Parts: sequence; structure tokens; C-alpha cells
Amino acid sequence: MNPLALLDKMVSPLATLLEKPLMKKTLLLFFVMTLLSSAWASHVGIIPFNTGETLSSSDLNENFNGLAAGVHDNAIDISTNATAIAGKQDPLNITCDAQTAIQTFSSDGTSTCVTLPVGDITDVNAGTGLTGGGASGEVTLNADTAYMQRRVGSCGVGEAIRTISATGAVTCETTGGATGAGYVTVAGAAFVEGWKHDSWFRYAFVYSFPMIASYSYGVANLQLPDNVIISELRCYYYDNHSTYDIISGKGFIYRGTHGTTSMSQIAATNAAFTSGASSVVENVVDSSIGATVDNSLYTYSLVFETNITTGYTATGSSSNIRFYGCRVYYT
Repeated sequence: MNPLALLDKMVSPLATLLEKPLMKKTLLLFFVMTLLSSAWASHVGIIPFNTGETLSSSDLNENFNGLAAGVHDNAIDISTNATAIAGKQDPLNITCDAQTAIQTFSSDGTSTCVTLPVGDITDVNAGTGLTGGGASGEVTLNADTAYMQRRVGSCGVGEAIRTISATGAVTCETTGGATGAGYVTVAGAAFVEGWKHDSWFRYAFVYSFPMIASYSYGVANLQLPDNVIISELRCYYYDNHSTYDIISGKGFIYRGTHGTTSMSQIAATNAAFTSGASSVVENVVDSSIGATVDNSLYTYSLVFETNITTGYTATGSSSNIRFYGCRVYYT
């Protein structure tokens, strides 16, 4: 074959690809490396020549024909590879809108978008004990303090919670001690004769009565819880005698200081009584005391005093003039 025709045959399949500088350099480098490859020469049937060997025209023609065939085959391979290279991915072009996402890319870099699914929550409603909520945008839920109670405050020693506000603040009041309100009752039979020489009769450990007329006194120990406030003293008398009357009857609370002879009166009832016989148990009262009990400093005693019409003398154990005792109310 004519060498020029052979060269033309080698180059013509690559004419289009060689227009691109990068492709041209690549193909030329591949072509040179292919020509230098012994494996390629053996593949296309080129006969190797040794130094000093006589060449025949048939051997040369066969080698040129093999070279032409090999160039043609490689041109096809190179063209095919170049087509594959040209089909590689172009730069990506991402153009999805809001609320969409990329699903696929094409070879030219364009993207296929798909709309994102939307949830099924359409409203946030405030339930019991809550406020707020909404149907769109950002929503907030808050505790409804008109329904739910905030953390509650506290009161000090000797106080109790009276009211609690919606904010949890408390209003405190004095309790008068840890035990709260209560009563202590001392029966008439628990009193002993006072500092006069009067003689007393105690009946069934419930009530007592003087045996003679004039003033009579009795005293009893009073035990109260510490730190309470003495609010009221009430003493009970019975006068159903047809001839003699209780002219006056009183009750007292005395407080003595430990280890001393000091004694002070902290309560004194009135002395009002119904004149004449009465089957009703009457009482005398002092409800304005307000003294706080301090057992570490004081002892407490109850005292009663009666004044009966002159000439009275008790008979038997069923006297119509009686003292039933006293009751103390504390807070």
C-alpha cells in the first residue's frame, strides 16, 4: 500500500476528535504508545525482522497491510472511547423550588425535582389546663394558671396557709402553736381548798360544793400545750337553792415564774349570776386573754371563787349549790 494512503487511512477516522485540543493530545499519545507496543504488533500480524535479515517484498507488503488494519481497528476503538468520554456528566444544575427535593440528574446536569410530602397535622389545639395553639406558623402552648396551680410557697413556724393565689403565693396566719386550737377542761372535783379554812365536798369527781357560807376558793393545776394562745376561760356553776344564792362566782388563771415566788393573774371571768333558784348550769367567762403559753418559764393554775348568802349550810351529797369546774380554750 502507498505510505501516504496508509497515513491518510490512519488519520481520517480521527479527524473529528482531533479538533478538540485535549482529545488530540490524548489520541496522539495513545497512537504512539500503540505503535511501540510489541503486543499490538503481534496482534495485527506484523512479522518481526532480525538484524542482517534479507527482506522480501511479500513480507513488507504483509507488514504494511497488518499496520493498516491495526490502525483502522484502533481508530474505531479510540473513536468509541472518545464517544464514551464525551458522554460523561456535565456540571450539575440544581434548580429545585422550596418544599421540593432532587430526585434524579440527567447527563447534561439538569435535575428532576419531586414535591416533598406534607404531614397530616393541620392544627395544634390547647387542651384542658393549656392556652395558646394555632392553625399555622410557629405555635406555643402554655400552662393555664387559672386551671393549674404553680409551685406553692410556705409559711413559717407557728403559721398555717390560709389562702393560695394563682401564682402559688401563700397568705399565712398564726396558728398559736403546732397543736392548733383545742380545749382543756378541769372538773370541779379536781380543785382543792384554797387559802381559807372552808370545807369542800367533792362528788363523783365531777363537781364540788362548799359546806358553809361566805367566800370559798379552790385551786387546780392547769396543763396547756407550749406556744398556744389562751383565748378564753369559762367556769360553770349551779344554783338551784330555794333560799340561798351564789352572790358572785369567778374564775382566774394565774401564771407563776419557775423558781420564784412571782405570781401574776392573766385571766379573770365576770361574776354575773341569775338571782333565785335555777335548774340551768350557768357560766362566767373571760374571752379577751390573748396570753401565749411558755412552759419553759411559767407554771399555770386555775382558781375559782364563790360568795354564798350568809346562813348557807350544805347537807348531804346533793347540794343545790355546785361548782362544775372550768374550761380553757386555746388557739
